[in-house]
Amino acid sequence: MADDQEHTDLRTAIAALKDVNPALTARQVHDALVASAECWKELPLASVKKMCSKMTKAAAAASAGATATPMAADTGGIDPTALPAWVGLDSVPPRRADGTECRPLEWCFQAAMPQTAKIALSLGGDEGTMDGYAQMVYSLFHIVHTYESTPSMYRAALETRDGGAALLIDVLQPPCACPAAVEACRVGSGDTAAPPLLSVRYLHVPGAAELRALPPDEAAAAAEARVQAARQTMAPTCPHATAALLAKGAQPPGVMTTIEAASADEIDEALRLLRANEAALAPAYAARFYEGSRWHDAESGLFRPSFLVPPVAPLGAGAESAHERGGDAPPRRKYKTAVLL
Repeated sequence: MADDQEHTDLRTAIAALKDVNPALTARQVHDALVASAECWKELPLASVKKMCSKMTKAAAAASAGATATPMAADTGGIDPTALPAWVGLDSVPPRRADGTECRPLEWCFQAAMPQTAKIALSLGGDEGTMDGYAQMVYSLFHIVHTYESTPSMYRAALETRDGGAALLIDVLQPPCACPAAVEACRVGSGDTAAPPLLSVRYLHVPGAAELRALPPDEAAAAAEARVQAARQTMAPTCPHATAALLAKGAQPPGVMTTIEAASADEIDEALRLLRANEAALAPAYAARFYEGSRWHDAESGLFRPSFLVPPVAPLGAGAESAHERGGDAPPRRKYKTAVLL
């Protein structure tokens, strides 16, 4: 039985690495695993080669007679692992008013923020006066800023000050090119540049009020399951988290950014966005995601798959013409980073 579990763990770990970079050779996979965790220190290269060969043959058999596409017409779904890498903007982002550079990924998400909200913040306004949508996009701006500027960051926690509801969001791979069929805020010359798409997994932690609605035993079990899911999905224990770090050229354990949400409405808006994007994923991709870890389980309220793109503001959330998008970055909200141990 122990051998069966080791076999499953090795398959899962290799699949996580291959999802991020399908071109990895067996030796590169072996070297990445050995460097990532103590449990793989004595892993023979032959075992990795054998498993990689089995997985390649199984994948070839499964796809025989079919053509893989990022968004298949018969499913209407998106497979982030099949999308090309994001090449960045078609022009250099302007510098901020203080002369510092604005990074490309950060620029795309700040461009998605309603212009009225950016102006209000730049003039010293209180973000508590913004609606939940604008607050949510403001937090996404901070998440991608930290992801882009901190090599070892892959996890973000968005939580309210009073310890209510929270979201854990793990970025699983570097940005891909967003398909044209996905609605996203576009910046660049003539609004033609492909926006970035970030493959993520997320865990919703209910607030105290939501847990009180459950029987005490169920509430305690739900809370404990989420705590364990958060703990067991960190690098190097989790191959998906380890692969996310290796794809950025970083090594475990990695860093988490904690961002204070301005309101409970902001958490609700972020959850609504993640679930809407989740519904657009290809069924085959979602199936692989759930098979990849016991901590990936929608029915139990654990991690679910999704993606993030610079969102398009709904009606009433602020509208601006293409040339007005971007602008100087709004003041940054306070956030903190911590090493995940």
